[in-house]
Amino acid sequence: MSEIAAVIHLDGRPVLQEETDLLAHHGFVPRSSATPWVAREGAVGMMFVEHPRLAPVAPNPHVDEDLMVVADARIDNHAALASALALETASPASLIAAAYRRWGSRCPRHLSGDFAFVLWNRRTRELLAVRDPMGTRTLHFASIGQSLYLSSFAIQIERAFPDRFEVNPAALLMWIMNHYDERHSMWHGLTGLRPGEALTLRRGEPSIGRLLELRPRRHGLPPRKEWGPALLECLNQAVAQRLADAEGPVSTMLSGGMDSSTITALATEHARRQDREVVAYAYRFPTLTDCDESHWSRLTAEHLGIPLESIDCEPFTVVEPSPPIHPMENPFQCADRLDLAILDQVQRRGGTSLLTGHGGDTMFANLPPIHLLAGDILKGRLTRLGQFWTQLGQRPLKSKAKAAIRSLFGHLVPNRLYLDHCYRGGRLPHMPSWIRSEAIRPENGIDELEIRSPRRFLGSDRQRFFHRMTRGAAGIRRATHWYQRAGNSRGIKVFHPFFDHRLAELLLAMPPNHLNGDGRPKGLLRELMKHHLPSEIVNRLEKPTLAAYYYKGIANQLNRLQGQIIHDPIRHEWIDGPALQESVELFLKKEPGREVADFLSALWTEIWLSIRQPQSFPHARKPLSSAPEPSNPKS
Repeated sequence: MSEIAAVIHLDGRPVLQEETDLLAHHGFVPRSSATPWVAREGAVGMMFVEHPRLAPVAPNPHVDEDLMVVADARIDNHAALASALALETASPASLIAAAYRRWGSRCPRHLSGDFAFVLWNRRTRELLAVRDPMGTRTLHFASIGQSLYLSSFAIQIERAFPDRFEVNPAALLMWIMNHYDERHSMWHGLTGLRPGEALTLRRGEPSIGRLLELRPRRHGLPPRKEWGPALLECLNQAVAQRLADAEGPVSTMLSGGMDSSTITALATEHARRQDREVVAYAYRFPTLTDCDESHWSRLTAEHLGIPLESIDCEPFTVVEPSPPIHPMENPFQCADRLDLAILDQVQRRGGTSLLTGHGGDTMFANLPPIHLLAGDILKGRLTRLGQFWTQLGQRPLKSKAKAAIRSLFGHLVPNRLYLDHCYRGGRLPHMPSWIRSEAIRPENGIDELEIRSPRRFLGSDRQRFFHRMTRGAAGIRRATHWYQRAGNSRGIKVFHPFFDHRLAELLLAMPPNHLNGDGRPKGLLRELMKHHLPSEIVNRLEKPTLAAYYYKGIANQLNRLQGQIIHDPIRHEWIDGPALQESVELFLKKEPGREVADFLSALWTEIWLSIRQPQSFPHARKPLSSAPEPSNPKS
């Protein structure tokens, strides 16, 4: 993936070389190896930076008589679009410029793929900055005086103006709660676009609106009996197009589960047709057998006939003394080296691409039966009402009635009303018990968080599936953005083929109960891959976790953890110290229901604060409305 940036002086003064250099050399590509492509035309400057191991094959930014475009993009329908626009060859930026000439500001609706781009029309002084609907690429901006700064990563702008931005309290609380909303960078006044959103100028002020949305495929939907082959073909295309975007040997992450095994199998088939080498990488835990999946990884690799490199992860510490990614833009896994170990190994072998199975749960995990039954009831199939009532279990009658109403109609409640309900109760969904209810207040910026997806479907089953692909996929986007940053610093493109908008739109067009297949977890995916993977993998239902790894690491570093997140006084307004300590102790005792180390989000946030902004947390407690320039845009 690439790093893009733009500077626009709305008062017309020319952009200087020093300004473009500031943004071009403050991303994740090492400054010593970065050779940015820069275009400056009057009051506008644009930069495109890529690691020298991933040299761009076409000019970017695109500049012509009235348009300037810079893009971090992989356009899947590149050939079809170029043909429709009568272009023989074109870079993604040039293709976007041609599409804008044909369709204007609606041109992103004709693009298929992962993209983030900035377009400036010098003749009309119009701005169009857009992210793709899946949100794979990121885009941030800040309005400073009469200038607008845009970049792939918030850190590029923050490091260019190190004394201007204060820590964002809403972002801090968001990370402590293990939530993720791309609108909030770690700095107040430095704003991110959410998936599918566009940034434009309205009366000289930046304005955000949603331009792209995931929708069910309306044309070319195959007959019901051909849904399976159509899904497999769509997934094959997603893998093939990502392989075409990188040269050299193909690297995959292979845990031994269905998701990573599926991507590895399809990537191997495509790579062999191109005579490319495939290498799979897996974690190994020699003594932590509850975490170890190396047997299943080896089984898949032997079946596919590809080499497998296993990385012993037991020597890693849960909390590293120094950040593994530099610069640290946010707290996510800022002290975790598991995934970085694979990226480092790919880099040592000379690889420039890595495919993962992330997003498989988002696309193919079964929907809970209670929501499928609720969907049937809302569609008039009242014969299912008894079955629905039984699914609620042996609860008191009042509790059953509440759960039934929530399942049937809860998805109809708008985000604003739902947040008001959270304020009254002092709790957000899945909020750890050690966060005080006083933190859940509008003045802390919580009212700006996107908690629920927009209402798009009447039935709770299809709306829940839509939510899982959009707002519910925030955790997957957070991981993909982390991989993007880590990969950029090493010259490695990290791809997640499951996280593909064409696959999402095809699945949205099908009845959600089709995912459940024969009733097994990911039954549909298992049916699709039964001729590509060993039967032991297809029929394997249990899935180990990394709980034992964290048990061992946290126990070994308990003194440091207690000093870092329990006894530190700077978060006393939001965090109940004794409750947090109890959460750590119950985790180490392996109490039932405490298998998830939710306190790690507080730990990583604290580490980020101590490294990035050691003195700024008191300022971050200010209400957002009291912060000075730069200001947030109209949305």
